[in-house]
Amino acid sequence: MKRKHIILSSKIITNILFLSMRTEIALIGKAALDLVLEAQVFLQIIVEKFVLMKIISIGITKISLK
Repeated sequence: MKRKHIILSSKIITNILFLSMRTEIALIGKAALDLVLEAQVFLQIIVEKFVLMKIISIGITKISLK
């Protein structure tokens, strides 16, 4: 009976460790996804600023040509 209890306990511990590893991997994956989304927003802001500066630059050039 004691041997079965030890085997059962080790299976439970293995399942708990496996579950916690999956949880850690899921948390790392979510953190990576959050980082990618944050970088995407940051790049979008940079592109918008660049496009806005280009439009202003073209406008200034057209005004100065008149």
